[in-house]
Amino acid sequence: MQQEEKVLLAVNGTLMRGLELENNLKEVGATFVKKSKTEKAYRLYSIDDKYPAMVKGKHGKSIEVEVYELTKEGMDAVLAKEPEGLTIDKIKLKNKEEVYGVIGTPEIIQGKKDITYSRGWRNYIDKPKGFKKWVPLIVKGSVFLFFIILFVVLMILKKNPEIAEGFSRTVARWYGAVASFISGIFSFISLTELLFVTILTLTVVFLVFFVKYLKRHRFIKAGTKLLDIGIMFIVVVTSYQMSCEAAYNRKPIPLPYYSADVERTEYVDIFNYFAEDVNYCTSQLEFKENGDIKKPMSLQKIASEVKKSYSIIKGNSYYNSHFGSVKPMLSSFLYREFQITGVTFSPLGEANIDTLIPTGDLPFTVAHELAHTKGVMREDEANQLAFYVCLNSDHPFLRFSAYSRYFYLMRSMASGTYLTAEERQQLVQVQPQLNKYESYDYFFWKKHNLLAKIGDFFNNLYIKSSGVKEGTTSYSGGTEYTYDPTTHKINPSKYHMLFFEKYYRNKSI
Repeated sequence: MQQEEKVLLAVNGTLMRGLELENNLKEVGATFVKKSKTEKAYRLYSIDDKYPAMVKGKHGKSIEVEVYELTKEGMDAVLAKEPEGLTIDKIKLKNKEEVYGVIGTPEIIQGKKDITYSRGWRNYIDKPKGFKKWVPLIVKGSVFLFFIILFVVLMILKKNPEIAEGFSRTVARWYGAVASFISGIFSFISLTELLFVTILTLTVVFLVFFVKYLKRHRFIKAGTKLLDIGIMFIVVVTSYQMSCEAAYNRKPIPLPYYSADVERTEYVDIFNYFAEDVNYCTSQLEFKENGDIKKPMSLQKIASEVKKSYSIIKGNSYYNSHFGSVKPMLSSFLYREFQITGVTFSPLGEANIDTLIPTGDLPFTVAHELAHTKGVMREDEANQLAFYVCLNSDHPFLRFSAYSRYFYLMRSMASGTYLTAEERQQLVQVQPQLNKYESYDYFFWKKHNLLAKIGDFFNNLYIKSSGVKEGTTSYSGGTEYTYDPTTHKINPSKYHMLFFEKYYRNKSI
């Protein structure tokens, strides 16, 4: 007995597994072969939402099908039970394989809904109908709106200095302690960098899906993808607002600025006190030929020394008791070109350090970023606290880092404007390593400025949006000093006052 010829039939609607007419295939002994897709040449229409009709047409797409093996007689029997307007003809699959397929006539699709965007009948019927299809959009929209409202409320509350102070000492402080603890567990990686990469990746993915759904006229789905992006960003921004933004409107930092009058006759002794320490620090460090320092310790050792030096403010309730985790940035090469030396991301309790900056800058940068984790957000005050901590450190590397930033203010006080030629003859000669390092540092940043304007633009925008109207110029806050022509004395800057505080404190011991 001759075996009946078998053929392949691709079905795209109610004949598929689990749907209404599946038994029509089973009754003729059809065997499921595979799931597949057609070539990009077909359009799909819904016939009153009862079954689909696939036709070859302009701007065709690839439609999902199921391929069965059956006899020709069986295929004819299946066709006989198909709704009017459906027929069987040759079609091509995505791999260019030619098989039989169930297709619709041009007449049956007239005035019917084009559902090609769904790429398949099963996708279309599985899609929520009526109110249900709006649920994901409503839920995500509600979440987005909640965080928008929370963000706005936090913005309003932080404008009140008393509320900002209280919030910084309670909610933000507790949040920071938990975040720092969790970050410390993952000491081997910068969670901040991981978060930024994740956000960037997800944004691209969501935008791809957004465009994909728009092309398929699935506007609700497209809207949910935009909301996914919005939720992701507003959660991060609100977390940042909650963890540290109130600190921008706190009371001034309580550093022990020396406010008593300093006689001009003491300028020489004060200068010499610090000049001698500069010379001691340089004698304890090794310098490269280009002026930079040979790195005397690892970043984690620097962080440990800086944290130890923070003991000078121990017991002051203004500051957080916890420290953020200090971590090197894998993307340091990029931040170097932005001229960004460190990034503290309070929601994750991390102080991230650009490890490619001049070595002498590292202790001060670590101290500055840790100042942010201690609840000091204004950049000028973070600089002043970092300076005070490094200046009073027991380690010469940390003190040198402070001197390389602000010893020029001691030089200004010892200039001919304030001292006579005879008095200047009494000044201790500062070893050339400090000047050479300052020169190296200056030209290092002149060289690495590829993205400096972009970095400054966004940093300036961020600082101003936090309520500091001076923007990035606030970094130099506290360095201002003037000449008093009546007394021929200096009206000292805040950094002068911190130099004076250490001098007179140690002098009294």
